[in-house]
Amino acid sequence: MKRLYPSTGETCDPIYMTFEITLADQNRETILQADGYELEGPLTTFFMSDGHTQRLSSWSTRLASYKTDQITCIKRVLDSEHSEAVHHIE
Repeated sequence: MKRLYPSTGETCDPIYMTFEITLADQNRETILQADGYELEGPLTTFFMSDGHTQRLSSWSTRLASYKTDQITCIKRVLDSEHSEAVHHIE
């Protein structure tokens, strides 16, 4: 017999982030709807997860990849007022 249990909380829509990266040639790229990024060998890859977990996994969708040695700055844009967290890569 299958039991149904009431929800213990509200379901929320996934909150996606926007990242702006600056490349060595000073070009800027914007990655929308990303949940995070991680190093994959010589590449830095930006991901969007399935929304059920707040972790990147093999089920995450790859949005964009860049050569890590060409990235000089990764900026996470938090809101429309342009508050941001900056992560400089050295």
